[in-house]
Amino acid sequence: MSKTKADNEITDFTVYPLEGIWKKADGEGFDKDKLKYRLMIKQPDFITKDIFTEAFNNVKKKKPNILYDEISFEEIEDGKSIQILHIGSYDNEPESFEMMDKLANESNLTRTADYHREIYLTSKAVTEKQKTILRYMV
Repeated sequence: MSKTKADNEITDFTVYPLEGIWKKADGEGFDKDKLKYRLMIKQPDFITKDIFTEAFNNVKKKKPNILYDEISFEEIEDGKSIQILHIGSYDNEPESFEMMDKLANESNLTRTADYHREIYLTSKAVTEKQKTILRYMV
């Protein structure tokens, strides 16, 4: 969406890529199938909670869905982070995390959260050329 200054009207914008926050299940070793996650889509800075609420209420009226209770509007700050552009299958992400961990170690940085963020830049359809930004806070 773009916003015109003259009438404060929102017209159109490019949708940001899908993002996910991934965390190990409590008390679990690493098991990819037991990871907990939250999915989200960044909104342009001019989208306020009021704009979101009005649009969301309109959608709820037109097309009911039991999953709406799981949707929220939040602001998330990552802070200081390490990230890498991972190219390829999600199954090969541990190799990219090893490189990130090595950089953190060499830079005397410590991970500050037990989750990481993934930003999906391409479709999952072409696995070997998939592009995903992997990020964790330090």
